[in-house]
This record gives sequence, C-alpha cells and structure tokens, in this order.
Amino acid sequence: KSPAGEDYHPVQTSLLDENAKQAIYAQIAKNTGIAQRGRIIADAITVAIEKAARLFKAEGAADAIADIIGTPSTNADESCKTAALLIANACIMHKRLEETGNLGGLPRIEDANGVPDPASALTAAWGTILRKDYQPIFQDAAALLLKLPRTAQNNQAIGALIQCAMDNATTLNELGFDHAGPLYHRVLGTAQSDGAFYTKNLSAYLLAGLAFGGDFTDWADPAAVQKLKIIDPACGTGTLLMAALNIIKKRAAQAQNLDAQQRNALHKKLVENAIHGFDINKYSVQLAACNLTIGAPDTDYERMNLHTLQHGPVKGKDGDRADDVRHGVLEKLLDEKMGRMVLEPPPLYGSGVMRRDITEVEVPNEFDAVIYNPPFTETLNQSGKYARQIKASMAGRLQYIKSKLAERDSAAANAVGKRSIGPFFTPLTTGLLSKKGKLAKIIPATACTSENGRAERKYIAENFHVEMVVTSHDPKHVNFSENTSIHECLLIGKRAIGNDKPTRFIQLAEYPKDVKIADQLISAIENGGGTDMMYSTPPPPAKIKSVFSETLWPANRVCAGDWTPVQWFNRKLVEVADEINALPKLVAAGDICSLSDAPTAVMINFDYSRSDDGNAFCTIAEDIMQTIQSEPESKAMPKPGKERKAKAAWGKATRLLITSRFRTTNTRLLAIYSEKTAISSAYFPMGVETQEQEKAFAAFMNSSFGIIQMLNRRTRLLTYPSYEIGHLKTLMLPDPATADLAPLLDAFEQVKNTPLQRLSQCAQDPARQTLDHAAAQTLGVAPAQTDQWRKWLSHEPTITNKPYQP
Repeated sequence: KSPAGEDYHPVQTSLLDENAKQAIYAQIAKNTGIAQRGRIIADAITVAIEKAARLFKAEGAADAIADIIGTPSTNADESCKTAALLIANACIMHKRLEETGNLGGLPRIEDANGVPDPASALTAAWGTILRKDYQPIFQDAAALLLKLPRTAQNNQAIGALIQCAMDNATTLNELGFDHAGPLYHRVLGTAQSDGAFYTKNLSAYLLAGLAFGGDFTDWADPAAVQKLKIIDPACGTGTLLMAALNIIKKRAAQAQNLDAQQRNALHKKLVENAIHGFDINKYSVQLAACNLTIGAPDTDYERMNLHTLQHGPVKGKDGDRADDVRHGVLEKLLDEKMGRMVLEPPPLYGSGVMRRDITEVEVPNEFDAVIYNPPFTETLNQSGKYARQIKASMAGRLQYIKSKLAERDSAAANAVGKRSIGPFFTPLTTGLLSKKGKLAKIIPATACTSENGRAERKYIAENFHVEMVVTSHDPKHVNFSENTSIHECLLIGKRAIGNDKPTRFIQLAEYPKDVKIADQLISAIENGGGTDMMYSTPPPPAKIKSVFSETLWPANRVCAGDWTPVQWFNRKLVEVADEINALPKLVAAGDICSLSDAPTAVMINFDYSRSDDGNAFCTIAEDIMQTIQSEPESKAMPKPGKERKAKAAWGKATRLLITSRFRTTNTRLLAIYSEKTAISSAYFPMGVETQEQEKAFAAFMNSSFGIIQMLNRRTRLLTYPSYEIGHLKTLMLPDPATADLAPLLDAFEQVKNTPLQRLSQCAQDPARQTLDHAAAQTLGVAPAQTDQWRKWLSHEPTITNKPYQP
C-alpha cells in the first residue's frame, strides 16, 4: 500500500523506491512512444535486476562481487545491484549476437536457462564471444559469474536475468534508447558521487535533433554522413550518443531512402568511426558500449571509440598531492589536439580497450560536434567518494588545470569559475571543434542568469553563434536531466567569431510526451524561425495556446552575457522588462540605497524564535507575510560567542526590507515596511534617506514594476529564485530627485494592511492594481498598460505552476 492507501502494481513491492520505478517507466516506456510495450519491458528489467540483487545479497555474494567491480565490500546493496545490472546487459547483448548469426558456434542463451549450473554455461558461451572480442560488455560479467557461489538461490537469480534477455533483447533494439541509464543512475549510488546527471532519453533526442538539423551536413551524400565525427566528453551510459546516432540515421535514411539493411550498415559504420565518448566510470562506459551496439551487434569492437579516463589517485600513488591525482577527461582536453592517446597501464576491462595488447588509440584532432551534459556538481561533491586529503588534492589539481588553461587563453580561464567542474568543459571542448563545428549541451538555467555565469556566457558568445537556447516551462518537466530538480536549458551553438546574428530563445509549453511529438517539435522549431511569435505543432490541446514561444535576442545582448529571455514563456514580458529598465524617472537602487549581506549574518549569528514582541523577520511564508506593512514575527538573540558580529548586524537594521528569496508560486510580498527597525534572515535591509521613501519603495517593489524586475533577475531556480546584493543594486527605483512619490505614498496608505494575493492571482487583485496604477502615475506610464502586465504575469507557468494558458 502507498501512504495514501492505494494498491501498488506488484513490481512496486521490491527494492527500488517509487521515484526509481517512475524514472525507469518514464524513460523506457512513456518517453519511447510505445507506452504499453515499453512498460512491460521496464517491469521485466526492473523485476529481474531487483530479484537477482536481492538473492546475491542473501547468499553472501557481496564480498566476491566487490573484488571484481571495485566497490567497497561494506556496501552490499550497491555491489549486488551493480553485478545484476552488468550481467543483465551481457545477457541482453548475448541474445542480440545470437539473433544476428554473425558469431559461428555461439551457444544459444536459452541453453543456459534451467541447467544445474547456469553460470558455467554462460561463461562458456561468453568465452566464444570474447575470442572475437566484446570485452567491455562481457569480461567483467563473466568474471562475476565465475566468482559467484554456486547455490540454488544464485542459480535462480541468473535464470531471471537470462529470461529477461530472452524476452526483451529484440524489443530493446527497436526502442532505440538508453535503457540502462535510468537504472544505473537511480539504483547505483556511484553515479551521483561522480557528479553524473542522467539525461532523459527524450531530452537527448530533442537536443540531437535540433543540433543536427537539415543544414548540419549533406544528408543525401553517404560519404559526408560517414565521415562525421561526434564526441561526448562525459558520455555516461551513452544516452546522448545514442540520440545522436538515432538522429543521424533517421536524417540519412530519409535523404538517401535507405532500407533496413542499409540502415544497419550505417549504424555499424557510425559506431565504429563517427561516435566517440569519454567518461570517468568504467561501468557506465560498459553500458554505453552495450547501448550503442544492440542495434548492430556485429560492430568491430577494435574500432569502437569509448574510453575511460582516470579520475582520482594515480595508480600506485596515495593522492596526497595534486600531482598524484587526475581529473579524467579534463586532463586530456588540456591538449590542444587529441591525436594519439596512451592508455593507463594496465588497461581496464571497461576502458574501451578491446584487446589486451592495445595500449594506444588514435583520437581525431577535430570534431564536427560536441554534445554533452556536463557535471553540474560542485567540485568537492564531485569527488565525494574520496577521503578528505584526496578531495583537497583534486581541488588543487583543478586549479592546476585552470592555470594551464590561463597560459593558453585568459578569457577561457575566467570562464571556468571555481565552484563547479561543469564550466571547465566549455573552453576545453571548444578547441576540439572544426571551424563550423556544433556545440550542443545541457546547462542549468541559472548559468544563463547568474552573475557568476556571465564570464562563461560571454566566452561562449565570443566563440560561437549561439543559435538557440531551449527552456522547458512545463511545470512537470522543468529539467532535461533525470536526477536533478533544477531548471535546465538546451544550448546549441556553431563555431563563429564576431557574428551579429540573433539568438533564438525557445520556451516549451509542454515537454514532448513521446518521439512522435518530439519529431513534430523539432520540425516546427527548425522551420519556424525568423520572427518573434508563438508557434504550434499540429494540433496542441485546446487549453494550451502553443507548444513553444520564441524570442529573438540581439547578438550584442547575448555577447554581453544577457540571456534573460530563458526566464519567461511570454516574450511580451521580456519586452516589458526592457521597457521598465529604460524609463527615465528610474535610478539604480545601488545609487540611492545602502544594502548589506545582513540575511546571512542573521542566519549565522542569531538564534530566533516566534514572538509577538519580535525584532526580526525570519520567514517568507505566505500565511504570515501578507501585508506590505508588517511587524517582525520573531525574536532574535545573539548566539554565544557571536555577540560582536551580532552587534554589527543590529547596526544594519532598517524599516524597509527586500526579499532575498521567494517562491514564485505562492509568495505575496517582495518587499516590506515595518514601523520599527528590524533585522532579517529572509530579507535584505535597504537603507534610504527618508521614511517617505521607505514606504514609496515598498509600494513600488510590490507593484508589477518591481515584480517584473525581480523575476527578470532570477537565479538558482526559476520558481524559487534567490538574490545577492549585486542583483538588488541593479534594480531600478523611482528617483526621488525627478519622480513624484506622492501617488506611491497614497497607495501605500490605502493598501498597507490589505493582504496581497499570490502573484498567480495578481490580475484580479484590487490592491495590486492600486499599487500598479500609482507606480504608473509616478513614472508617466498608462495605468491600463499595467493591467495587461498583470494578466500576462498571472499566466506564466513558473508563477501558476500550470502549463501555459492564454
């Protein structure tokens, strides 16, 4: 039973939690466009892996498994799940090889099912496969089977995995998606400790479809298609590479009228020659190899270009110094050209080395496209599985990489920042691309809005024509990655220096439900450019006006790092934000107000509790904070030993306070006025010259003029932005020297004790209308115009938490 009492599907009574199951179903079933069949496959794979992992653990196999896969023996769950996943994928690949008939003498996988010793039967068969090659898929899987205790329970577990392959290998090929990614990233803890973010299958498909459009190459020319070079420097289980492969095959097949046999031949050539991937986790690379070859299992593995690069302590070193550790692909990307790559001895089974005598591989010096979902994790978290000293060494190594990058390109070094490893990929992959190469990646929305990300945005715009930035405003699908809750964007650029072309900012009203709709969306975006308007794919639900909207943003704004359109679905609000910023009677808050980081100081240096005789504002809760004029709801007392810093914070107490964070879906107030001075852990103190200005500015910031400005400066999440002093200093306030504040003061007195409604209800809020009309009168704007602004605001998906409705 669920917490609400509903019956679960039988498969949901096993080891995976509900989120894991739903992720698997979403990626394998709903997102494939063949929901029922995909759901059956998801159930089968889930049940088989859960059952095998549970039985392995019960039989005490965790220690033997850990010897093979290198996970700590104390983490029995993770070891057993990893083993089950790897054996399951080897069984699936065995079945596909059997179906092709290309390996003479390969025993049928069915022959290993139900025999007294299925592990030995499988390893004998896999020896036949390994004599041809396929080491990244079968070597460790065979080693695991040899190590497992020969018990009835383990035989039952292996039988479940064999049956899963017999039932589903053929259909998995037809699905054409990364089936292992959801399992790997949701079930296994190592993926997240490596900073990995699994890209949703449809997100990958959408990104590849938009990046590799009709003008990417001459799709009708077989030679042009076959000589393409695509790289994912953080390939994980191969989701993006699979998507690139599918899109390239689809476009080439349509242009060249290829039959099924010719499509399979093209698949083989692309996997052997076009597709390249790096990662720091050898098991994700193994799964990527399986994903890429299910569709063409006779691929010559000596020419498969997937490689594991060393991350963490160098073999034989203790990791106490920066020279003793490595940062995976970043080390290789420091080379201006790839060329011949020497593999770390001894070769790892999952490193992409298909035969043990191969110690070097040739990597192209130039690529036609780089497509990736970089790790967004902060640097220390990305090295979270290591001891403290190794973490410190990893941080030191990252600074070494930055210094080497600075020697080559100071602008590139400025773009990488300090907190996250993700921005390092931007300058380090730029040099891999040909003169007209494509950049396609997933980035956090905050990377498009935060001041910390401006240097990276400017670097991208200086080296690429940013062709489009796609954001999802579907409240149920704000992210393009699976194991994250942050808002994300798809970024597509083409190598160009000094370009003056605008950027298309695309806002999705709905995340595509399946491949068919994704194809329609790709086609609509590809064919719909050139004007600011809303587009529809045929036909959207009646309640939704458009599948996506588009804003054309001038190159000079993009090059300056201004990518604010990602925040709005309705492009009219982008224009309104610009109009407000240009009004002549406004002045930057930083020129007339004092602002300090008091919220942080209050949070760190005070203890506080709810009190009727309060001296601090410590909540943004809508049930408490409802009126512009409010009284402190908490009593703040200095923490022991923090008296000196607490005294400094008291010195910054004010009557006017502006929010440091808020939820767009339920917040009522962005600024408050108090009759007595107060400190706050939730609001910034704003010091101004007079009490009249305090009241006028409180009224102004709660009008649409203030709301739109705050929403146009969102960071962190689009639905839960947080602010720093730098953001607030750029807010435009009525200039007391040129603007008549009397209408705002009158409005303040009228509504100061009236609860304001949520932003989603602002169109029908009389108090908000009073504030809007007063601000409009002060600034010389038609009051009726602000009524339209409130209507637009009340329809924004990030405010309503509903799909866009006109």
